Amino acid sequence: MKNLWDKSESLKYIKHYKKYNVSNDLALRIYTTHLLGGEKKLVLHGGGNTSVKTNYKNIFGEINKVIYVKGSGWDMSNLTHEGMPGLNINPLLKTLSLKKLNDENMVNYLRSNLIDSKSPNPSVETLLHTYLPHKYVDHTHSNAFLSLVNLKNSKEICKKLFGNKLGIVPYVMPGFMLAKKINEIYSKNPNINCLILMNHGIFTFADDAKEAYDLMIKYVSQAERAINKLKIKKIKQIKNFSTKFNVHEIAPIIRGLLSENKDQKFVINYRLNKHLKYFINGKNVKTYSSKGTATPDHVIRTKQKPLLLNLKQWQSVDLLRDEVASALETYYKNYHQYFKSNKDAKGVDKTELDPLPRVLLVAGLGLVTIGKTIKEAKIAADIYLHTIDIIHKSFSVGGYAPLKSDDLFDMEYWSLEQAKIKKAKKIPSVKMLGWVSEKHLVQLIQGSDCLILPSIHEGYGLPLVEAMACGVTCITSNRHAPPEIVGDSGILVDPYSVTEISDAMIKLGKDEKLRSELSQKALARSKDFSWKATAASLLQLYEKS
Repeated sequence: MKNLWDKSESLKYIKHYKKYNVSNDLALRIYTTHLLGGEKKLVLHGGGNTSVKTNYKNIFGEINKVIYVKGSGWDMSNLTHEGMPGLNINPLLKTLSLKKLNDENMVNYLRSNLIDSKSPNPSVETLLHTYLPHKYVDHTHSNAFLSLVNLKNSKEICKKLFGNKLGIVPYVMPGFMLAKKINEIYSKNPNINCLILMNHGIFTFADDAKEAYDLMIKYVSQAERAINKLKIKKIKQIKNFSTKFNVHEIAPIIRGLLSENKDQKFVINYRLNKHLKYFINGKNVKTYSSKGTATPDHVIRTKQKPLLLNLKQWQSVDLLRDEVASALETYYKNYHQYFKSNKDAKGVDKTELDPLPRVLLVAGLGLVTIGKTIKEAKIAADIYLHTIDIIHKSFSVGGYAPLKSDDLFDMEYWSLEQAKIKKAKKIPSVKMLGWVSEKHLVQLIQGSDCLILPSIHEGYGLPLVEAMACGVTCITSNRHAPPEIVGDSGILVDPYSVTEISDAMIKLGKDEKLRSELSQKALARSKDFSWKATAASLLQLYEKS
């Protein structure tokens, strides 16, 4: 991995943040946090965290020791000083005397020691950063290390590669107990400058921002070189597929089935590249893809397992829909069993999350991810793209052995996450967006059940054609241009009749089969419209006149 430290750039950060009365220590902390967060092989979408210990003058002019740590959920690639809440260190160190501290009390205690009450919640790993005595602490979920720490014999392999230079920490769920465990291991060997956390990631630390960053790049590079020396096992491929539909035709079926619950509407994201194709089309994909996530916090984004679809019923849309519906029903039942067995075994009171998969591997087609927003669907896809690389390399090294379902259950049903669910406010059913960019307009259309355009004077019908090209059904006016554009691929209504418009919306919302049929027709009919065809028609009219 390339070391991107640039002294001139670091000085620019110091100069820039002076305008906000930010110290040099914190400015350099932000700089190296951006360097780490900008490398996708280290962290993704809010993962990882960093900290710096420095001095702070309070309102009485007293100099206190404080720690600035990444705020919970903030992205390391672009955070500012506002995303690095500061806390008084001495009260935090007192927690070392405690034997237990639950998450809710820990979060409350952390907030009570913020130097600015308006700051975001500090990372759940704040105490861990505090207990390590070094000035700068960096934590990432490096792909290379995740390939090593998710092996059957991870501990032995890491010891062989790094000797006693690094501390090795068994898996403990993030929070107070992990902080205590790391303090215990570090205290036994205070000469180390790096900790490897099984099934989790890596920490490096030093009293200089550059040194802590250099150590991260150094150890990650060593791990990468060790993996690259190994012969990566080939995945035996399924050579013949009976696929007759493309992703644009199957996506409405998947999305329709996932969104049958009125309160749950999902957006789909599709990816395909040579690495994905190689992974998904493997004969043993069920074995290596269903083991679990590469790091525990990914379970919140991707669920524990993907849904595998090796579809056979391509001869008709109805049979294909039934096959997908059956696969989803099996996934739901398995998820409910996973929830119930873990809930009963642990004797805890939890609210079951929706049982829908977030990652679907469709043989012969590619990766489909879902989310309640476009952002959620994209995050799930980004994470799984990195996960397949980790899984493949882990299998080659010595067998992929991530955390088991009971540990992943603890993360997925973390009390802090459950609290968010119970407090969540219902999103308004109507949202006025105003102007939308062309890029986001396409994404909004693709994520819609239908386009409703009961226009009284629609001259060209471009919005209808745009929706149809995305396989989205149109409910539109029965006069002027719309009937000529949508043909039998949409539902025509009297633009002055509220009853007709609402009845069409209800009908389309309830009838998944109709929605799927009209979606296919819309996609096919949209091919009749293009700027090239329009130009040819205009030229023909011109020549005739």
